[in-house]
Amino acid sequence: MTERGKWTAVCACLGMAGAVWIVGCGGGGGDGNSPYAKSIGRMAKLDAALLIYMNDYDDVIAPANRWVDGMIPYAKDVTVFNSPVVKTGYGYALNSAIAGHTGTEFPQPSTVISFFDSTDVAKNATELTSTMPSPPRYGQKNTIGYLDGEVQDQPISTTFSASAANLKQVSSGLLMYANDWDDVAPLGDGWMDVLGLYVKRPTYFHSPAVFKKDQNAYGYAMNMEITGQRLGSFSQPWSEISLFDSTVLTRSAVTSTSTLPNPPRYGKYNTIAYLDGHIGNDPTLDPYKTSQTNLKQLALGTLMYAGDYDDVGPLPHAWMDELLPYVKNPNLFHSPAVWKYEDPNVYGYAMNVDVAGMNFAAFANPATEIALFDSTDLARNATEPISTLPKTPRYGTNNTIAYLDGHVP
Repeated sequence: MTERGKWTAVCACLGMAGAVWIVGCGGGGGDGNSPYAKSIGRMAKLDAALLIYMNDYDDVIAPANRWVDGMIPYAKDVTVFNSPVVKTGYGYALNSAIAGHTGTEFPQPSTVISFFDSTDVAKNATELTSTMPSPPRYGQKNTIGYLDGEVQDQPISTTFSASAANLKQVSSGLLMYANDWDDVAPLGDGWMDVLGLYVKRPTYFHSPAVFKKDQNAYGYAMNMEITGQRLGSFSQPWSEISLFDSTVLTRSAVTSTSTLPNPPRYGKYNTIAYLDGHIGNDPTLDPYKTSQTNLKQLALGTLMYAGDYDDVGPLPHAWMDELLPYVKNPNLFHSPAVWKYEDPNVYGYAMNVDVAGMNFAAFANPATEIALFDSTDLARNATEPISTLPKTPRYGTNNTIAYLDGHVP
């Protein structure tokens, strides 16, 4: 976080003039008088006081077991050190993983927990984040502050996007390792250690949602089916899971995909990397735009195919197989709205039965002739009439359609 950003957060929480109010410093959603909302407000002021303290102490975080005493002059209001529902004691703890360290040691402060509800209710409690109350202190929630001054958790989509970026880096490192070692994946024991030479930052090995709760936990696992195996032996690398969110949180975890968190770690999604390097189930991508891109590539592949075969289109019920040499990427055949990692055999696009195998020169107006489209037939090589377009459009008010001249509206 920049110094300007820190001071915006500090000024907002402490009500200083000229600042912008930040959501994380306010009541925190719901009833502003609820105990949880009061706790959000108090912890936001704690975070703000910590940032001022660090500014006065060369960016050093308050020390373990003395942080309340050291921060009282900066917090002004002594009630901020007390959870509103803890009747005897305090109830907040400083994360022992950061106490006494410098802020520069944590390049991603938005993922580093500073203060949190703890079962240790003593003054100056300095604890591991594993001491958060379970069940949570406020019904379904504990109060958690972060080193950038925010208090509430990041939105699911933001955290998932960070996880997808992390796993993309690790997946790329896996492929680079295999390239250097005769196409063989790392052995299960210590795979994070050997990939460390290829992955630029050690934080990439941590699932953000797990890292927030415990900086010593990881949350990603390697699929036990690929460890020590030659990657070229997998005929469908785009559907073979390599790395994934796992309930096993140890370093260099190797396990089966049955340990994918259920419910998923990021709302509707877990983070999953495949052997071809792509990351599945990414809601940060607009699925309609992705589908338009897919069909645009498939339409161009169809025209290239016809150019090689006397202007005749791919055969019905085999068109995906025949287009693959022209489009290269097999993922393009899957509609992003229906493709689930649990079933790689779901597709969702069809070729118009009136076009497949026909001489394209016979169509007087190719700009109005549908070639490929979203279809309720989810099978591979689906060849259907356009009446199989989903009646409730797949993307809100739109289905994806490609025309014979190659354009996709």
